[in-house]
Amino acid sequence: MKKIGMAVLATVLALQVGAQELFVRQGFSGYAPIKMTSLEVVGREATVGGYPMLQTGLDLKFLTANVFSSTGVVLPMGQIIVGAHREKKLLFMMNMRTNLEQNRAQSWNDDPCKRTDLLWKRATGGIQDVNCATINHGANFLRNPSGNFAKADFELKEAAIETPATVIQVAFDRLGRNMQYLSYIVQINPEQFGFERDSSAWATNSWHKDRIAKDPKKLEFIARLVKWAEDVQSRMEPAFQKDPNAFSSLASLDSYLTEKSSVAAAKP
Repeated sequence: MKKIGMAVLATVLALQVGAQELFVRQGFSGYAPIKMTSLEVVGREATVGGYPMLQTGLDLKFLTANVFSSTGVVLPMGQIIVGAHREKKLLFMMNMRTNLEQNRAQSWNDDPCKRTDLLWKRATGGIQDVNCATINHGANFLRNPSGNFAKADFELKEAAIETPATVIQVAFDRLGRNMQYLSYIVQINPEQFGFERDSSAWATNSWHKDRIAKDPKKLEFIARLVKWAEDVQSRMEPAFQKDPNAFSSLASLDSYLTEKSSVAAAKP
């Protein structure tokens, strides 16, 4: 019985260690990210401002983190950039941003779904209660980066992790009253899924919405990504309510994107 009790205690302690807030208060009004080493695995129970990390089924490796204030708003925001790689090639990079405090005197008035030059988008909710998911391509990835992205680029280069020229960017934005804000931006390397490197500019890129229709393989890839985006978006509400299990039932990103996937692909 004593051995069983010790085993239970060890399990409880392990769970408590795993459930870790990545930003801590310093003084009365300041925050700072906890100290983490480059490419350290971020625990699946980790939170930013109490919000859960978006789970992809792969280890998320720490690149950089900081505290900032949104333009025109005196409200501390937390940002963490993580990545996943395979065979020394970047699989994806994820940028997560959240509010660390609330402000009942203000509300967001942004519309992250207003762009029309996207591969796909879906918005639910309404004014000051936005749940937006978008898919677009990004060219010149990490070329002349600044700020936190320069730090992330430095860490990837130090680890000799190869990065793509073009990424497929999937963005999830949940904005609410009292300045609640939750955003995940996942930039996926299509080269890791059998596509050729494309170093062309955004407007002339083969992933541009006006050119992708000529490539059935790319269309199928985006269709699979749409299904993943829809499933993530449907879990954004519990994540916005700081449910630690919001993404626990989500299948791995690989299971959506690989050819042998059992997840049905949707059309964009």
